[in-house]
Amino acid sequence: SGDYAEAIVGSDGCLYLVTVDVMGKGVSAAFLAVMIRTALRILLETPIPLSELAPSLNSILCGLVGDMTLFATFAISKIDSKQQQLEVVNAGHCNTILVPIGDHPLDEVAPSAPPMGLFKECTYTIERFPLNAVQRVIMVSDGIFEWETPEGIWGWPAFLDFCERNRSLPSKPFMDHLSKEISEGSGKAPISDDQTCIIWSNLQTDITS
Repeated sequence: SGDYAEAIVGSDGCLYLVTVDVMGKGVSAAFLAVMIRTALRILLETPIPLSELAPSLNSILCGLVGDMTLFATFAISKIDSKQQQLEVVNAGHCNTILVPIGDHPLDEVAPSAPPMGLFKECTYTIERFPLNAVQRVIMVSDGIFEWETPEGIWGWPAFLDFCERNRSLPSKPFMDHLSKEISEGSGKAPISDDQTCIIWSNLQTDITS
């Protein structure tokens, strides 16, 4: 699998939600995903701002792949130890979806930089949100929405619509509904791509969870 997803508590007490999608498939993609995971865990052993964590990961990957033209997209959401602020960085990955409190429209954090491993020098934009305004964070790989239906690719707009229609569901029923949507929509045909999803719910505001 070239997908990697994890929730990690760093040495600073902050929670890091990470999704990574490595180019390609098979052993080489899985091996690179393991190396990224190892590098991330080593970096989080000492307190590090997200603004430094992202370029550090990119620098490490650039050193690992050299001239092999391999790369990986990633998104990281950081929840501070006091649970007051959410920070999100996205490098060539699927948009991170934020479900706000109340009936406000879904928010999306789009990529602000190219994937890891392509360019040694990259500037990463960190977007910040007050956590008391966020009900849920949804992070996925493209296998979640790029699958065939009888009418064509299901696609990102359809996935956003699904998230909107099911925004009030607790995380487990949300994932159950998503699995059913994929299974029935694809006609139970084999899915060729990895399917990775992380859902974080704010229990201070999400009374349904």
